[in-house]
Amino acid sequence: LAEAVAVSLSTHVARSEAQALVTAASRRARMDGISLAEALAADPAVTRWMTRDEIDRRLAPESYLGEARTFVERVLARVSGSVHGR
Repeated sequence: LAEAVAVSLSTHVARSEAQALVTAASRRARMDGISLAEALAADPAVTRWMTRDEIDRRLAPESYLGEARTFVERVLARVSGSVHGR
């Protein structure tokens, strides 16, 4: 999920800098026992470009999964149809 934050940040800073910011926040989160969202929100270099709400949205699994739910539902519908069609 951190990649979504790095991609968002890379629209404002160099990709390598965005990745470094997210990596540093990940380390702080692990060391301090806080969430990645909290670590990112505490970093002025991140909050210069992203609000806490945007950080939370980027870290939400739903945003990362994209169309996965649609694909799973299609497969299940096909499998269900073939089972019932026998």
